[in-house]
Parts: sequence; C-alpha cells; structure tokens
Amino acid sequence: MKLNTLSARAKIIAGLTLAILMLILISLVMAAWSMRQEGNAQRAEIEPRIARLLGVQQQYDKLKLANLGATAQLTGLVYSASADATMTGTKMQQDVREVIELSGMTVVGSRVRAVKVADGYDKISLDLTVEGGVKALESMLLEIPKLRPIVVIEETNITPKRGRNLPHILTARFRLTAARLQP
Repeated sequence: MKLNTLSARAKIIAGLTLAILMLILISLVMAAWSMRQEGNAQRAEIEPRIARLLGVQQQYDKLKLANLGATAQLTGLVYSASADATMTGTKMQQDVREVIELSGMTVVGSRVRAVKVADGYDKISLDLTVEGGVKALESMLLEIPKLRPIVVIEETNITPKRGRNLPHILTARFRLTAARLQP
C-alpha cells in the first residue's frame, strides 16, 4: 500500500498514533531525566554525611582511646553509677564528715537531700551544720575542694556561736553537692 492511496481517515489515525507514541516516548524520557536529577540531588545531600562517617571510621581508634581517657578522668570527678543514689549520698556524707573531723570541726547535724536529675547526672546534696574555731573552719574549707569525687560548696552561712564562754566558736551551715553518673 502506498501512502497516497490511503484514505484521509487512515492518514489521521496513523498521524494520531504516531503523535501518541511520541508523547509517550517524551514522557518516558522526561520521567527518566527527573529520576536522574532526584538521584543526583540525593547523592549531593548524602555525600557529606558519608564522608563524615568515613572520617569517623578512620579515626575510630583515636576516638575510642580519647573516650577511655575521658571516662577515666570522669570517674575520678563524679560518683559512679554502680551504686544507687542513696548509697552514694551516704558515702559522700561519710567522706565529708571525715574531712570535717580531721580539720577539728564538730558535726552538729547533717542530712542527705533528695536526689535531683540534671543533664545526665544525679545531683546529690548534703545539708551540714558544723561548729568549731576559725582555724578549724579554715582548714575544713581548704580540704573540701581536695575531695575526690569532687564536692562543691553551694551555700554557706557562718555565724558566731552565742554564749559568754564561747569566744571564737563559729556555727557554719553548708549545702554541699556532688554529681553521680546516671545508670
């Protein structure tokens, strides 16, 4: 059959069929192009993350060693998570009492306060009332910062003890705080 011998209707149908095939082909090409562009965008977004992960992987041994060093240092600065908070508070109270008594002060009262949770740590506080002379108080205040794990003096109230026969005797109230790792 020759193209000239086809009827007008057959020519229109053939033209429309070719046009539909061309539209399908163009839509397939556009879909493939769009998928390629999305893939490039995702790759561009992921490449920096992969590079960082590869960098961490390459530095793993150094990071592990630094982590062990930091953990060892932290262990000396805060109470361990191995004991519960009540036992840790009691241990802190015993350590502080020992320092106070060695300095020449007398413990009149002490109370471990409720534990507060703060930034991955348990905050253990101790309210303490002591009596003694100025030199003993000075000695105590110099020794408490040397305690390990670290004990911080948060609040202080020092007043002279009242009475005629008690010159230079002070009553001091403290709130001491230490940190404990959370389990």
